[in-house]
Amino acid sequence: NEELSTERTHLMLNKELIDSTKAETEKAREEITVLQATLAKVDQELKTIIEERDSFKREAELLMERDERISFLIKENDHLNQLHAELNSKLSTVDTELQEMREINKAVKEATEHLRPKSGKSLA
Repeated sequence: NEELSTERTHLMLNKELIDSTKAETEKAREEITVLQATLAKVDQELKTIIEERDSFKREAELLMERDERISFLIKENDHLNQLHAELNSKLSTVDTELQEMREINKAVKEATEHLRPKSGKSLA
């Protein structure tokens, strides 16, 4: 009984950890979705700015302002790409941990199955 109680406790803790990991995974996925949308907007804006710059080559002052903006957007884009890569890495880690927890949960479940009495037999 004490072993079953311990196993149940372990199963409950594993379930809580899996649930927590699932929540973290979902949050990371949502953050990635937001970052991807932001990246798409920045990429589109960057393309537009480059087209504008090409059409105003003769106007040096406007060209300088546009170049500064492009520089800023490239840095922002690089930063967002870095965040995206970090989130992908975290998501990969979370997915790996989730798989490990599933394997542990399966092993615990199998071990628990072996501790249960066979039909018609008692533990005594």
